[in-house]
Amino acid sequence: GLVAGLLLVTWLADLPRRSLHGRLTGDRGHLWVIPATLIVAAVCVLISRLVGYLPGYLYGLIIGYAFLAKIEPPHEGRAGTLGAWWMLALAAAAWLTLGAVRVPGVQDTVPGAIAEAVLAAITVAGIEGVVFALMPLRFLPGELAFRWQRVTWALLYAVGLFGFVFIFLNPASGYVPAPDAAPFGVALGLFIAFGVASILFW
Repeated sequence: GLVAGLLLVTWLADLPRRSLHGRLTGDRGHLWVIPATLIVAAVCVLISRLVGYLPGYLYGLIIGYAFLAKIEPPHEGRAGTLGAWWMLALAAAAWLTLGAVRVPGVQDTVPGAIAEAVLAAITVAGIEGVVFALMPLRFLPGELAFRWQRVTWALLYAVGLFGFVFIFLNPASGYVPAPDAAPFGVALGLFIAFGVASILFW
C-alpha cells in the first residue's frame, strides 16, 4: 500500500508541471529514481520501528520527475502553485474517503489496508507538500511560487497550514496521539532528530 501510494503520489503531484513543461518545451519529463536514497529511507524506517513508532518515517527523496528542458522561473512558479492546489484538492478528497475504508469488514482486509495506505499517502503528501515544499526558501519550489504571485502563495500556504494543524496536529483527528501519551514524545524526538540530520547533510 505504501509503495502504491508513493508511486501514485509521484505521478499525480507532477501532473500540472508535466503538462506545462510539455506545452512550453515538448518535454513531459521522465521518472527519476535515486537508488541510494532507498537505503536512507530504509534506515529511517528501521529506526522508527526500533523505537516503536509505527508505521515509521519514510524519509528521503526517492522518486520524482526530471526534465531535460528548462522553463523560465515565472513558469516554474506557476507550475508549482498549480501543482500545490491540485494536491491539496486530492488530499481533501482522500481524507474524506478514508472514513469509507476505516469500517469493520473493510479495514481488516488486504484490499482495505492497501486502500487506506494509498489514501493516507495522498493526504499526507498533499498537505505536507504545501507546508514544507512551499516555504519561500531559495532551494525549495516555494521560492519561485512566492515570487510568481505572493497573494496566491499566501492563500495557498494558509490553506495548507490549516489542514496541517486541523488534521495532523489535532489530537481529535486521530492522526497524532494526545500530547500526554507516550508515543507523542517519540514522534517529537524523531521529528527533531531527522530535521537535524536534514540540516547537517543538506
